[in-house]
Formats: sequence, structure tokens, C-alpha cells
Amino acid sequence: MQLRGPTQIPRVSIVFPYYDNPEMLRFQLGRFGDYSQEALDACEVVIVDDCSPVFPARDVIREYDLPNIRLFRLGVDLPWNQDAARNIGAHEARGEYLLLTDIDHVVPESTLLQLCDIEDKLSVYTLSRKAHFSDKVIPSHVNSYFLSRSLYWDIGGYDEDFWGAYGSDRLFRTRVLKFAPIKELTNSRLELVTRGSIPDARNTTFSRHPSLWRRLRSLLLRLSKKLGLKKSPVTLNNPYVPDF
Repeated sequence: MQLRGPTQIPRVSIVFPYYDNPEMLRFQLGRFGDYSQEALDACEVVIVDDCSPVFPARDVIREYDLPNIRLFRLGVDLPWNQDAARNIGAHEARGEYLLLTDIDHVVPESTLLQLCDIEDKLSVYTLSRKAHFSDKVIPSHVNSYFLSRSLYWDIGGYDEDFWGAYGSDRLFRTRVLKFAPIKELTNSRLELVTRGSIPDARNTTFSRHPSLWRRLRSLLLRLSKKLGLKKSPVTLNNPYVPDF
């Protein structure tokens, strides 16, 4: 099937990085395909492929006939470079508000429509979660936020210098707290998909326990940025192209 382009300016841009997760992406697109016309008109989905070497996102997206799906691809394959992907997604997003999350977090239609009713450009929201195929409620995700696009850039976005080390996303939250209150939406939930449901639900290519060298690099970066020796944050520093 052919990919359909954007139909109108969306209220919310859903942004997530992708890295060799073809089955998880198919699951996500299937759920978006089940949205009502009202929900489809209210959002766009901005996928940023983190230079997947084996299963590029474009090949999966072309299997579907969905409106308002936009795809970009990083030009260099760096480990744990999802911070750059989020910045690219936020930069290219057309929506007034952003919903940033990981590919293994599904956005139910009811949650999207609840977010569309929020008029608050001064706060950052987190969302409660429920486990996939379960009613068990679990804590909000450190990497999932709802906020205005303008506030995202006032905060500065993610710091792309910290590629290579898993867990650097917590640095973004530290900066968020300096700019805006964080409010949790307990009645607006994301669904967490586990590898027990879909084997490639999350990145399994790179270790979540980086080497000693990468840990040392991260520590030195934090110190130099805290001392003002290096710019912080560094954003939109990675080459990328539209990819559909």
C-alpha cells in the first residue's frame, strides 16, 4: 500500500524513535489504524528511524495506508542515539503539542482524545501506564511526556552529546524541573508492550550496561557541562533526511 501524506494540521504530534523493531512498529501502526476518524484528524505520528541497519522503518510503513504518518531517518548509526531522534521528531512535528514516548508504549485512542482537551503550555505531563494484556497499573515512564512544542524547545530538548550510554534521558527530566512543573495524568494511560508479547518491543541490539569507557565518557561529559566547559544541551546536531 502507499503511504498517505498529512491531511491537516494536527493538534498532537506523537513522536517516537525506531531502531530495528519491525514487529513492534507493525503493532503500533495497526493500533493507529483502528483509530476513529476524529482521532486520526487530531494527531500525526512522527517516527524517527535511528539509522536501523537491518529493518528500516520505511519498509514497514509502506505496508499500511494511514494518514498523517511522517518518517525521518538519521544518517549515522550511533548506539543509544534516541535523544537525537526525539529532537528531530520535535523539530519536524507540526502539532501544537507533543506526546513523546518510546516505541514499546502504545497510545490508546481514549488517551489521545483526553490529551487533545488539555490547554496548558506551561506544564509538562506524565501519564500513568498499564501493562499490555493486563489491567495492572504501573508507574509513569521516565521517557514519556506530554507538553507543548514551544515549551519543549524552551526547556532545550534532549542533549545529543550523551549518545552511547543507556539512561541519559533522565538528564532531560532534570532540566524539565528547572523550567516547568511535572503533573501526572492518572486517568490517561499508555500501554506498555513487553518482549513477552512482541519479541522486538524494545531495543535488544545494544546493551543497557555500557562499557567502562562509555560510562567514563558520560561522566566526563556531565562534569564538563556542569562546569560550563561544553555547551548544554546540544540539539539537532545529527544529519537526517525524510524517509518515505
